[in-house]
Formats: sequence, C-alpha cells, structure tokens
Amino acid sequence: MNKIIIALCVILACNVMTSHAQNDSKDKDSKGKDKEKTTLSVPANPHNPKNPTLAELQKPDESELSQANTDLLAKNAELQSRVDELTTQVNVLVNERSGQMFFYGAMSVLAGLFVGIGSVWFIVNKNKSDW
Repeated sequence: MNKIIIALCVILACNVMTSHAQNDSKDKDSKGKDKEKTTLSVPANPHNPKNPTLAELQKPDESELSQANTDLLAKNAELQSRVDELTTQVNVLVNERSGQMFFYGAMSVLAGLFVGIGSVWFIVNKNKSDW
C-alpha cells in the first residue's frame, strides 16, 4: 500500500513540475521574450550513494512480516472453510434436486398406472353394461 502511495506521489510531482515548466514557457512566449522551451535538467546520477534507496527505506522488519504472514494464514483458513461450506451446500442442493426428480418420476408412474387401471376398468365395465 505504501509503495502505491509513493508511486502516485512521484507521478503527481512529475506532472506538477512539467505543468510549471509549460506555464513558464507560455509566459515567456506571451511576453515576447525568449521563445525557447524550458527543459528540466536531470542530473547524470540522481542517486546519492550515501542516501538509502527506496527499497532500503521500505524494507519491513521480521516482526511485521511474521504478523502479516499470521494474518494471511488466518484469512486463508477462514476462506478455505467458507469454500468447504459452500461446496457442501452445492452437493446438498444437487442431491435434493436429483431426489426431487426421482419423486416426480415416481408420481408420474403412479399417475399413469392409475389412469391405465381406470381406463381398463371402464372398458371392461362398458362391455358388461347395456348402454
């Protein structure tokens, strides 16, 4: 997170510096003075060997890494248990759906059986009756 903030600050500072340089050149052009563009001078070696580098400044110590590792392991265990719970719920829903389809199939067979028995009974009794 700190690295992102530092990178954004560096980008913002570069944008501010270039906008100031562009504004200065516009002022010079509008006054009729020097019409040459101003450029930012970049030193040949921007890093002073005596100053710590950005990586050295942001180097976390052992306790911070250990704490972050512990937090991430706890979060990982929590998420893994949530995944296991959701997998169990999916399996239950699939089994319920297949049980429901089996029940509907059994009811359809019973309804067909009753319709068949009823139609045979009516056909047999129709022949016996004197309509």
